[in-house]
Amino acid sequence: MNSNSAKTTNALIDVRKAYRLLYDYQRAALDVATYISVQLGFTPYWGGVPRFSDCSPRSEKGSLDCWAWDWLNLIFYEFRFGKYIGDDEELRFSILLFSDTGYFISDTLNGEANEQKKEVSSFAEVERSGTKIGFLLYKSSKADRKKIDDAKAQFLLCNSIQSKDACRRFLENEGEVPTELQEVGFLGKCYDFSCFCDAASSDAIINELVSAAQLRGFPLERVNKAV
Repeated sequence: MNSNSAKTTNALIDVRKAYRLLYDYQRAALDVATYISVQLGFTPYWGGVPRFSDCSPRSEKGSLDCWAWDWLNLIFYEFRFGKYIGDDEELRFSILLFSDTGYFISDTLNGEANEQKKEVSSFAEVERSGTKIGFLLYKSSKADRKKIDDAKAQFLLCNSIQSKDACRRFLENEGEVPTELQEVGFLGKCYDFSCFCDAASSDAIINELVSAAQLRGFPLERVNKAV
């Protein structure tokens, strides 16, 4: 076996290890989202949105020109939940999974921000980057739903310098949301993924979320209070 073949063989071993590790991580992330949503009474799940790239191509669809991120879209993903709190009002809750903050905290500004997503060499070093879980809580009625949805989408779009910087502030300032979202009543929080390493730590954060929400007038309570 020549040296190039040996390098490829060893690299592919690492790929297989990475996929198995990625499966375990994504399963853990889904379990965290499930636990938090159930504890806060947000069932059923309202669906999610990949925020870093497009959706993974459906069966017999897609293009080979799709980004590789399209097949790895839990890199940054919004899990959506909600419940009705009035005839025309919903309490909406988003869990934001930032699997790698390297893009957002990078100071590299080569060309368009959206193009930098495909240049992982421009991301901050993995040791300096983080893995985070963020939360957005807000109310929505039929009259203001489009305005609120548009403002949230613009914040999470992360394909411009402005939205990238807004996400960076959210990550670095414990859930700081842009002025546009503050004006329509959003509550934001952000934590290291490692804070959800066990039930006790997760419960402490859930209780903190409930307290912060109630201080802001949101009708949020724990379903299971035996903590």
